[in-house]
Amino acid sequence: MQVLGIYSWVDERASDLSNFDVSTLPAYGRLDVRGIWTSPDETLTGTLFVQNVFDEIGVIEYLHQSTIGGAPASGTLTEPRTIGLEIRWRPNF
Repeated sequence: MQVLGIYSWVDERASDLSNFDVSTLPAYGRLDVRGIWTSPDETLTGTLFVQNVFDEIGVIEYLHQSTIGGAPASGTLTEPRTIGLEIRWRPNF
């Protein structure tokens, strides 16, 4: 049995070169965990994982409304919490 946890932190930062307060993106953290079990004969492996355990949504990038052509503001968010199970079978032929 193996257990793995990864925590990452992204501090607040500017979304463009202006460095104005209005362009500051908030800080966020993310915790991912994974548990892996392998059978004694190594033919079966099960992995249970949770990505973004605390379901904290962060802003990855943000583009303000353009003054040229009136393009709307847009941005990209982090993925929400994801839970999954992977099972692998490796037959011994």
